[in-house]
Amino acid sequence: MNRVIVLIACCCLANPAIAGDIGEQQTAGPSPAETRARAFIEGVVSIGFAEFRRRNNTEPLSREARAAILAALPPQGALVPTRAERTKLAALDQVFDLYNRLGAVDVRVVDLKPALVAVHQREILLITRQALSLVSPRELQAIGAHELAHEYFWKDFDTALNANAYERLQELELMCDGLAVMALQSLGIGRSHLINAATKLTRYNERTAARIMTSRQVSLERRVAFIKQVDALLAAGRR
Repeated sequence: MNRVIVLIACCCLANPAIAGDIGEQQTAGPSPAETRARAFIEGVVSIGFAEFRRRNNTEPLSREARAAILAALPPQGALVPTRAERTKLAALDQVFDLYNRLGAVDVRVVDLKPALVAVHQREILLITRQALSLVSPRELQAIGAHELAHEYFWKDFDTALNANAYERLQELELMCDGLAVMALQSLGIGRSHLINAATKLTRYNERTAARIMTSRQVSLERRVAFIKQVDALLAAGRR
């Protein structure tokens, strides 16, 4: 039971791929969270993603700190990746390198029914085997690009979560989507892979009744629309 509680908590706090009950409440026009997230992304576009990363780069946790976090994870449910899974996971190295986290993020495949991917304590990427089986290497890179973007807002997420500031949490999730699109562009990867990954994980969890309901989430439809908006902003900047 402790294993399920810990991993579900991690994924709920860090994974945007599950559309929550807020989706039914969203209005036709842009929400305040969407408007602020777009304004943030426009600011990043104005200076460039590379410059944003330079200004906001943080040092990875020490090896000792990472070891302590890993030791605190419940051992039950941890899986040994198969050869095919290791090959797919290796695609994440390109994303880790872009975010200056190559060799500083531990990836763990876990046994949990929902299809989830989540960053835990900044430096551990938790991936359920089901999620890993659903996505292609490119789609996995897209998910990783979103999850690593959480690093820039870790304290903001913590503050908003403790204050039950759900609108702020939605804004932060969209900001991570926007940065993920920019990261993918830097790697020569289309934004469609982020949309496809989010769609696959969301629909799987809906079909299997593994849909986690949380008021902090943005609906899949809103996420897709926002991702396309960011892609259009980047395309306009290239003209």
